[in-house]
Amino acid sequence: LIEGEFASARADGVVYLNTAGMSLLPNSILALGEDALRRKATPWKGLYGDASGLIRERYGKLINSPPTNITFSQSTAHAMSMVAHNLAAEPSLRPNSKVIVLAQQMASNVVPWQRLCRLRQLRLVVIPEPPLDSAESWADRIVPVIDGDTALVALPAVHWCTGARVDLTRVSAAIHRLGSPSSRAASPTSPAAATTHTASTAPPPAAHEADQSAGSIRRSPPSATSFSRGRPLFVIDGTQSIGADPLDVAALKPDVVTCSVQKWLCSPYGASLVYVAPWLHGQWVGLEHHERNRAGSDHPDYDAVGAMGATGYPDVYMDGARRFDPAGRPNPVTLPMIAAALGLVLKWTPEAVQRHCAGLAGLLRTELGSIRTADGHLAYVWDPHGCGHIVGIRPSAALQRAGVTALTLGKELAAQSIVLSVRAMGLRVSFWLYNDAEDVARLVKALRAAVPTHGATARL
Repeated sequence: LIEGEFASARADGVVYLNTAGMSLLPNSILALGEDALRRKATPWKGLYGDASGLIRERYGKLINSPPTNITFSQSTAHAMSMVAHNLAAEPSLRPNSKVIVLAQQMASNVVPWQRLCRLRQLRLVVIPEPPLDSAESWADRIVPVIDGDTALVALPAVHWCTGARVDLTRVSAAIHRLGSPSSRAASPTSPAAATTHTASTAPPPAAHEADQSAGSIRRSPPSATSFSRGRPLFVIDGTQSIGADPLDVAALKPDVVTCSVQKWLCSPYGASLVYVAPWLHGQWVGLEHHERNRAGSDHPDYDAVGAMGATGYPDVYMDGARRFDPAGRPNPVTLPMIAAALGLVLKWTPEAVQRHCAGLAGLLRTELGSIRTADGHLAYVWDPHGCGHIVGIRPSAALQRAGVTALTLGKELAAQSIVLSVRAMGLRVSFWLYNDAEDVARLVKALRAAVPTHGATARL
C-alpha cells in the first residue's frame, strides 16, 4: 500500500526528509484531485459532493472526538485568529494576565496572541528552551508558570523545530486543577522561568457584537468562558503531531485544537481542521459572517426558494462546531481529497506511523553519537525528549567553531538531493512511512563528511 501510494518517494535519487514541511501527496489522492479538477471543466456533468461531513467523522475518530466538535479553517493562523477574536471580547479577561507560549514556537500559534495582548493589556510569556544537555523537559518549565494569573496556554504537541515533545498530559493537569478566578492574586512570573513581554495599553473592545435575529437586535449574554470556570484556556496546535503521533482530546481536555492538513495528514494545501470544545459552541462566533453556517442553509433548495426575508437572512447558527465553518460552498476539489487522505491515515494509524519513524529516529541518533570533531567532541546535538517523526539536529559548539553551521549544512545536503528544512539554526529531519534505513545512512554519511578532519577547515 505504501509503495503504491508513494512511488515518487524514490524519484530522481532524492532522499525526502521534509514531511514536517509538506508531505508527499499519495497517488490515489492525486488522482482524485485531478478528476475533481476535470469535472470543474464540465460542471453540468456533476462535481464531487460535499465531503465535509466525512471529514468531521474521520478527523473526529483520529483525535477521539464526536464529529459535532469539528470545524474547518483556511489555515491554523486563521483558526487561532478566531480564538483570539473571541477572547478579545471576553469581559472577564483581566489586564496583566499571562499568555504562555514556547521559545521559537510556530508563528501561527504566537502572532494572534501578540495582537490579543495589545488589545487587552496581557503579558506574552515565552518559555525558554531547556538545555539540550540536561534532563529538563518543556513541561518542567511550563507547569510552574501556570497559575491563577494565566489567561491562555497555547502550545504545540511537538515543537516544530526540534521535534521535542511537550507533555500535554502534565500541562492539562496543571490547567484543570486551578481554582476560581475570584481567588486569583497577582503573582509575578519567575524571571528564571520565562521571558515576559507586556503589551502596550489599549482600551478593551466592546464585550460582544450585536447579533441580529428575527428582525431584532440581541446582545449575547456574557460567555461562560474558562475564566469564570477557574482556569486558563487551553489551545493546542497539533499540526506537527496529529496523523504521526496519537493525540486524544477526550484525555487532554483542551478547548481548541488545530491541525493544518498538508503535513502529516497527507493532504493538499488550504485547510486546517479544528476541534472546538462543546462548551464554547453556544458562546463564540467565527471570524466570517455568512449564510453557510446558519441553520437551514444546507437544504438543497435554500437558494432556489429565496431565503432572505424582510429582516435579512436566517441568522440562527447551526448546531455544534459548524457555527465556525468558513464562508463559501464546500470546496469540491480539496475537501474530497482531504476526506480520502484521512481515510488512509486512519488505515495506517498514528501508532504504526510513530513506531516506524521512532525506529529510524533511534538509528539516526545512535549514528550521530558516533560522529566526533577532530578534538573528540560531539559534532551534533539533539533534544533528548524528541519524538519519533521529527529530529532536530544542531551543529555542536565545537563544530560551529570549525565553521560548520546549520545554514551551510542545509545547502550542502540540498546539493546532494537530501531534502530537509533548516529551522531556528538547526536541521529538521522528519521521517514518515516512505522513509527507511537507507535514507538514514545517506544522511549520516553526508553529516559525517561535513566534519573537518584534524588540522583541516570546514569544507562547507
